[in-house]
Formats: sequence, C-alpha cells, structure tokens
Amino acid sequence: MSQSSLKVLYISHSHPPDEAPLENMGGMQRVSMQLVQALVDNSTVEIQTIIQKAPWKGIEWRTLLFLLKLRRQIPQVIDSFKPDVILFSSMVTASMARWLKGKVSVPMVTINHGQDVTMPYGWYQKHVSKVLDALDGVISVSQATRQACIDRGMDPGKGVALPNGIQIQDLLPMDADYMNPAHVEQLLVLEPTEAVEEIKVLKRAAKKELGEHVNINLLDKPVLLSVGRQVPRKGHAWFIEKVLTQLNHPCHYLLVGDGPERETILTAIHRNAEALAERHIHVHILGRKSDYWVHKAYTAADVFMMPNVKVEGDMEGFGIVLLE
Repeated sequence: MSQSSLKVLYISHSHPPDEAPLENMGGMQRVSMQLVQALVDNSTVEIQTIIQKAPWKGIEWRTLLFLLKLRRQIPQVIDSFKPDVILFSSMVTASMARWLKGKVSVPMVTINHGQDVTMPYGWYQKHVSKVLDALDGVISVSQATRQACIDRGMDPGKGVALPNGIQIQDLLPMDADYMNPAHVEQLLVLEPTEAVEEIKVLKRAAKKELGEHVNINLLDKPVLLSVGRQVPRKGHAWFIEKVLTQLNHPCHYLLVGDGPERETILTAIHRNAEALAERHIHVHILGRKSDYWVHKAYTAADVFMMPNVKVEGDMEGFGIVLLE
C-alpha cells in the first residue's frame, strides 16, 4: 500500500450475516458491501472496517448494542489505524459523530439514504439535526435525500448528492442466458428489427425457465414485475388495488421479495380477487430469490413496475432495483 493512500475507517451496522445473506439483503446492504469491496480493490485506498453482520429480526436491539460498543472501538481503531477520514454507512452509525465531535480530529462523513433522515419521530428528528451539525461531510444518494438534510438544518455546502451505483458485472455473469453487458453490446450494433428479435428470443427463454422454476405458465400473458423489500412505501398493495383492478388486459404480476407488508399484499389480492379474475390478471408472490432468478425475472418481464407511494417519514431515497 502506497504511503500516499487515503486511509478510510468504514463503519456499518447493516451487513447481512454470512450464513443467511439472501434472507437479509436489501438495497442498502448490497450497496454497502459493494462499496467496501470497491475500496478494498482500489490501490489508492487503505480501508479498515467495523461492521455489524446481523439479520433483520432483532436488528434494532443489536444495533443499539453495536453503537454502545463503538464508543470503545472507534477510539481504539483511530489510535492504531490513524485514518484520514471516518465514513459512516448511514445516519444510524453516524449518530456516533455527536459523541466523537471534539474528541477526535479525524473528519467524519456519512452516506444517507432517505428513511434514515426522515423517520417521523420527534426525538429522532432533533437527533438527526444534531448529527448533521456534528458531521464534516454528507453524501446523499439522491437530490431528494440531500434536500431532506437541508430541510433539517444541514449547511448546503456540507452535503453532496451522489447517486447509487452497482457492480453490474457481479450480478450478470457474461455467459449467462439473459440480458447482460455482452448482450447489450451486441444489441447496440444490430439493426433495430434484429435487436427486437434477439430480445424476444431471450425473453421467451427466460419466461419458460422462470415459469418452470415457479410452476407458472408465463408464456400465455404479458409479465409485469416488481422487485424489492415489501414495505408500505414500495406501493405493492396500492398497485394491486388501484391499478391492476383497472386494467383491461390479462397479465401476470410477479412480486419478488419479502417483508412486513406481505400480509397487506395478500389481503389486497383476496379483497380484489373477483375483479382480478374477471380481467384474467394473476398476482404471484414469489418470495426471496437468488440473484440468478431475480435477473431471470428482469429478462422475462415485459414491464418493470416500481409503484412507490408517499409514506410519512419513510421516503424512497434511491431504489437500487431501478439500476438493476
């Protein structure tokens, strides 16, 4: 490692446990893990991490204990590693900035995502304002998230909007039989009619394979798809009740993912069963799927749906599935 390397102490509370990554992986977790790997691979950066790996269940109590331990760990790592900057993965771990301010001379920067800024609790909103004041820099994943920080008293000069990115190569192997960078490059040099035919071939093959995997005939109707953690702001139940029931075209609507909104989604399906049946619209909750099947679903889909709705204090800062 070069002596001129930037030394980064990265702190996160939200990586999935090694033994169950799929069950505990969301967009924020994926971005954090890929960010760590990118920093590790960067020859101009030397990185030291303090990371909690924990499942969704009980994350609140685990994180509280994690933050308490950080009061001891961070000064020790600063003393031994001597970082040039401390980078927090969210406003949750950035809470430590309030305690560290005046105790350390290392610049403190956080990434923030949306909900970690806007959670609608009076005590938390007062806390967020004080955390923003204690930090030296703020990286927001969208302009909307940056504006939410400014609305809470952040000096605009302290914060920047840096949209999320993903390592697409990690998600789409070059030899995979679905849309990937190799296919995109190939399609760019094809005539439009040829490109359409190539896409049709890939889409039909993906529908057949995914359909066999989930025991559904996906070749008989157009496929609509939503992917993501099932929480109120994602709008899945709203979409079923307010949009699908108004369509006059048969289709499959696939939902990939899981979360606390699952029962509400099931209720919306049952409550509108007659209207959906009349229109030959079938809703399928597929649950969690590996990256292979998620991207097979992306290829099979005729329309990707991201029906976010406004939820008080729970903004969608940046939907990673849009990039995928």
